[in-house]
Amino acid sequence: LVEPCDSMLPWGTWRRVSDAWFAHAWGHPQLQVRGWCVSFKTCLTTLLCISEIDVEHRLWIAICQSICATSLFVQWWLASPTMFLWRSGANFAKAFIFLHLSICGRVSIFDPEACDFAGWHDERQIFRILNACFVVHWILAAT
Repeated sequence: LVEPCDSMLPWGTWRRVSDAWFAHAWGHPQLQVRGWCVSFKTCLTTLLCISEIDVEHRLWIAICQSICATSLFVQWWLASPTMFLWRSGANFAKAFIFLHLSICGRVSIFDPEACDFAGWHDERQIFRILNACFVVHWILAAT
């Protein structure tokens, strides 16, 4: 009888987890977990865009989240330190988007005349304060 060896295994099969394709990534495994979490957040933000809820801001946030998710996966696979710069740039962009949400509310980013400052003086004030907290969060995450 012939003993099966590794060369006789069909393509794509492996005996141990250490033989799998994902075992050869150079980065920390936690980066992959974070990449999947950010990908899930991107799907949820895209769902908000599809539902036509604040598309003006959520579309840009989804783009920034997809950049962050991609950079996490690339950093996990290649251990490339330049991915920190990609995530930092995307986080600064998210800080700018939330700054606009905090100051002007859900109006167009590209129309400075449409800024709605009344939200700071009525029941929407708590949401403006929350968006200002997100600005601080994303600036700290980017640095």
